[in-house]
Amino acid sequence: MKINIKLLGPLIRDTGYENEFTIEAATPASALESLAGRYPALRNRLYEGGQLRPHLAFFLDDEVTAAEKLSEPASDGVELCVGVPVAGG
Repeated sequence: MKINIKLLGPLIRDTGYENEFTIEAATPASALESLAGRYPALRNRLYEGGQLRPHLAFFLDDEVTAAEKLSEPASDGVELCVGVPVAGG
């Protein structure tokens, strides 16, 4: 199935400022892993010790999604957005 990945914020620096990708994969997690395989700097920003970093924000079709849910099958054409939350005062 096709998974559309959109990177947000500073993550695009690691892909040469490309922010939208379509990847054939069984799950959103495997699509993200495939994308990270193409861009080593992105892999370092997304993963630590083989796990997705806990501070990242994930959205499947505009709904907040826990990293654990990314390993579940999703519908063809689903959009996965990945960003780094910003906080401040």
